[in-house]
Amino acid sequence: MKDNIFTYEGVKGELVETFYKLLATGDVVSYESILTEYDGGVLSTPKISAHNQYNTLKKVVPEVIDTFITNGLSIVSIPEGRNTSYQYVGSDKDPLKNIRFKALLNERYNILSECIVNATPVRITYWPFDRKKMEITFHPHLLHTFNGRFFAFGVSEMEGRTPFRKFCMALDRIDGDIKGSSATYISAFKDEYKFLVHTAGVRFEEGAELTTIRLRAHDKYTFGRLTTKPLHDSQIVVEYPNWKDGRETGDVEIQVYPNVELIGQILSYGNMLEVISPEKFRERVQNEVKSIGNRYDTPQLNSSHEQEPI
Repeated sequence: MKDNIFTYEGVKGELVETFYKLLATGDVVSYESILTEYDGGVLSTPKISAHNQYNTLKKVVPEVIDTFITNGLSIVSIPEGRNTSYQYVGSDKDPLKNIRFKALLNERYNILSECIVNATPVRITYWPFDRKKMEITFHPHLLHTFNGRFFAFGVSEMEGRTPFRKFCMALDRIDGDIKGSSATYISAFKDEYKFLVHTAGVRFEEGAELTTIRLRAHDKYTFGRLTTKPLHDSQIVVEYPNWKDGRETGDVEIQVYPNVELIGQILSYGNMLEVISPEKFRERVQNEVKSIGNRYDTPQLNSSHEQEPI
């Protein structure tokens, strides 16, 4: 079975979508009702076993049901003659939406991959999380994965504006279909994306310099976490904890372009991970810690958890 039933193409993919749509209604779904829906409302043959897609459906049904069950969704099986009917017991109208969306992301990834190989621009409606939707002509150069998300780098063009290079686009923020474009493809420069080798995340901050950062774990557990899952591929251990001497601290170094994503990863370790050097980056993290402290020092107003005066 494929990892994702929604990645099937052709007849098999159409039958998956048909069966899934019927199950999501909460009604009892039989082989006959699936094939009737597939045929447009009128079954093309008196006997469903004679339908030219019956054998394909016999493979599709168990895979769809297995996907429901594997994802903790309740399915009732109702024996009916040679076949079994099924009913989804749940209130969600799109119970496998996360799996469907994953299939959509894979499709977008494959489309952009082909565009990179063929040097082809596309038209995309992109919706950044902090801005309005934008219609762009996108010239894809590179596909990148970080923290479980797909990203595409390239040149972004908007009408009346200078093309923007090193544009980073999250594939899950594309709105609608990826469409063809008649624009002339804008190629990448040599070594234009070399910065990604030395970047924790996907964001390159203007003016950032390649920096060796030393970090100190203040207990053996944190040191273990840090060495088991490095912050960056360049990470090396420069000082191990020495439990014989009673010293639990351990130091590592990474060589990166500092950015806000790296700061977020460092702060995720709380007070058990400290930036030792360089001083400039240490102060930046320190200011972020102070800002967090100030946020929590400020009384929370209009809180629903505030007690009424006694």
